[in-house]
Amino acid sequence: MAGWRHIFLVTDIEGVAGVESWEQTQSGPRHEAAKALATDEVNSVIRALLGPPDIPGPTLLRISVWDGHGCGGLLPERLDRRVTFYRHDDARNFTGLLRESLRGEVPVDALGFVGQHAMEGSGGTLSHTYSSRRIRSYKLNGRPIGEFDLRALYAWALAKIPTVFFSGDNVACNEAQSLVPGILRVQVKESLSLTSARHLEPAHACTRLTDSAKQILERDLSDPSLRPSFFPEPPFEFRKHFKLKFGFVPRPPQTLRGDSLTAVLGKE
Repeated sequence: MAGWRHIFLVTDIEGVAGVESWEQTQSGPRHEAAKALATDEVNSVIRALLGPPDIPGPTLLRISVWDGHGCGGLLPERLDRRVTFYRHDDARNFTGLLRESLRGEVPVDALGFVGQHAMEGSGGTLSHTYSSRRIRSYKLNGRPIGEFDLRALYAWALAKIPTVFFSGDNVACNEAQSLVPGILRVQVKESLSLTSARHLEPAHACTRLTDSAKQILERDLSDPSLRPSFFPEPPFEFRKHFKLKFGFVPRPPQTLRGDSLTAVLGKE
């Protein structure tokens, strides 16, 4: 575990085992059940890194958890109490929280993703890019990127923070590996369509996550395979393409340009 001090976990709900319907991602009884599944998966990763929750005393490793699902994807009261938790509606969002975590007493060493979905149009279960209703695609210097890509690239541009861990369906796992070749991936379901998948049983998914996440601390943070394989040179052009409004009204694309990747990508 030499060199490891602080891991920042980004969580979502669409990549969790047992979740395959949009209804499970929006407010309602099925959403609450899905949040319980997501919380159990996140706890499985935390306990792989920190040990069982009944271990007394302070931990040597700090873990921050940000609920990255728009309307909330975790049950805070069920989350392991040893972590620093940031709510889904925290106004600082991912970029602000990561910057603040770097300035803290124990700066962030690495990024991890639990329950992440693939990008819009990829063929993954519940795949989308930020908004399933509004966003058709994001492109950075002509290359399509999804939520994972944007955040992993932002972290690397900000302070050479590597992304070391990822869980989701097979499409999302492949997407993560295409950007970060050496990332530790845990597939908890196989995508069959946008709204169907072949899932591991939740308990099996949690066991697989725990077993795999134990390997995180064996990684060398300076391993070249944890660097993004795609990291363009400036100037940067970040284009957002939108879906038709009401199904028939075109929306013009939005383009951000600049020489700082963190500034260009910082407006998620």
